[in-house]
Amino acid sequence: MKYKSLVIVALLVAACTTQAPPDVLIVTATPGRAPAAPQPTPTPEASATPEPTSTSTLEPSPTPDIRVIDLAPRDIVLGKDELPQEGRFYLSYETPHRNSEVVSGWGAEEGARYLDASGRIDGWIKGYARGTTTTRVPEYLDINAVLYGAADGGAYGDSVLGVCAEDYTLVDEPSIGDHASLCLWKEMQPRGKNYLTYELTTDYRNVRVQIWATGFEGSFDLEWLFGVADLQIEKLSGFPLSEIITYTP
Repeated sequence: MKYKSLVIVALLVAACTTQAPPDVLIVTATPGRAPAAPQPTPTPEASATPEPTSTSTLEPSPTPDIRVIDLAPRDIVLGKDELPQEGRFYLSYETPHRNSEVVSGWGAEEGARYLDASGRIDGWIKGYARGTTTTRVPEYLDINAVLYGAADGGAYGDSVLGVCAEDYTLVDEPSIGDHASLCLWKEMQPRGKNYLTYELTTDYRNVRVQIWATGFEGSFDLEWLFGVADLQIEKLSGFPLSEIITYTP
């Protein structure tokens, strides 16, 4: 803050021959003009002391949890007793889906490239059929679990083949698991109704699960299928985690 002081010194000195002391300023008045007052000397403004600049310390990024599920795919797929009971589903078939079948389907060169890039280890499929026609459930329910060596294993197949299989259309990406997609295939039947097959794919860590729900349009609700997928993710999330994969087919 600036402080100002105004000092007006007017010294009226009578005419005399006595010499003024050396520390007194004699001002002779000039007719018609006021005596000039000495200008105050400005007080230097205090320099502001700069505030110390705070250095932001960034929190280190948490180490990603890359642990994996180390189980046989057969034990990963939902069992009959774990499915919604109103459908009275029974196991109609189950089969391994080995890497050798992938190579056979893709061709030796392309299949080997896929296995190497994705880290696919093994797969297992269980097929169920409904045991009642009085409940709004799919006619057939098939579940395939694929075990990969790392969490992003299933993504390689998507980059090569696309999210949906041929003749299927992507209709939704529901919030199930780490990532999910819902694809639909439909075909008009002679009775005037579409026969539908929904393929719901969901990833959880290093496991990819595909669920196919099949039936006539209007015979089951899509929310029911989402509920089955939630049951599958709940089962996956309850498994112990491992630093490495020890399972071999």
